[in-house]
Amino acid sequence: MTRTWRGAVVGIGAVARNAHLPGWLACPEVEIAALYDPDVFCRVWADENLPAAKWCGSLRELLATPHLDFVDVCAPPASHRSIVAEALEAGVHVLCEKPLVSSVADFDLLTALADRKKRCLFTVHNWKHAEAVRRASKAIRTGFPGEERTCRWETIRTRPAGSTTDRASWRTEAAAAEGGILLDHGWHSFYIVEEWLGGGPYSVRARFECRAKDSKASGVEDTVRLELKGSEGRAEIFLTWAGTERKNTFVISGERGRISACNDEWILEDFSRNERIRETLADDLAGDSYHRKWFPGVIREFLSAMEGEGSRERNREEARFCVSVLEAARLSHQRGGEWITRHRARTSASS
Repeated sequence: MTRTWRGAVVGIGAVARNAHLPGWLACPEVEIAALYDPDVFCRVWADENLPAAKWCGSLRELLATPHLDFVDVCAPPASHRSIVAEALEAGVHVLCEKPLVSSVADFDLLTALADRKKRCLFTVHNWKHAEAVRRASKAIRTGFPGEERTCRWETIRTRPAGSTTDRASWRTEAAAAEGGILLDHGWHSFYIVEEWLGGGPYSVRARFECRAKDSKASGVEDTVRLELKGSEGRAEIFLTWAGTERKNTFVISGERGRISACNDEWILEDFSRNERIRETLADDLAGDSYHRKWFPGVIREFLSAMEGEGSRERNREEARFCVSVLEAARLSHQRGGEWITRHRARTSASS
């Protein structure tokens, strides 16, 4: 018989309502038993949409839920470290939205705690499950478009996710977000290009800008230009919340060909065959802010990781790479955009 996992969700904001909870409710192996959010207005939504789940008045009450297996953390980034630590101390597995944390020191503390408690700590890396990204990663594993690769990644938005014409997002509040677009969209681009650039040491340089009025007022960067050099290539990453359109693009070039994607367009060019294939994908990279279609892939990975199998170790390596790039990028910006070199440190995963 397939076991049933009892889970709880902390933070019932837009990403939980639009991606996580629909994913869990569609998963027959999972029961969402409890919910918590300090915002009382979230309870109204929960009572209407998940009446079978217990609404808790605190994180401590949620963690006292009988036979709880895991907690899904969808709260703003500044609260991740404390929530994750308390959940691991309570002896439950943890799935956490990105960014897991914003410093390598915090990352190492939490992963050490997860190992000590013999529990899984897993970060939501949902962009890996976008069709264009899956196709590109598969091609690279076969050696295409070549051993020496250059990559260009762009994420362009007109405003942070959750913003409207009359309401700002918590993403522009430094105390809640712990940073701007570098943590928010940068984290996604980092774990994707990490595979495309190969292992070994890597170097980072970056410059930040505050272009929009809200960003200037809060001091949270809304535009980042970042370069990464790895053992098998180089990547340029451009991120902005101050664009005039909503768009995601990437281009990967090598001696054998080129792979490119823009929103729902996919192009593969094979130089040796003088062949160019263009397709329109059903999956749009810039379709919405929550990407509900990608979360079932995260669920499958996480359930496997809780069993002690699958991609637990790989997810940790990706997350540690992301937080290390964040630190290096901040240092590079402080030093006027100079190159900062880091070495990959392999993580351990509990058995």
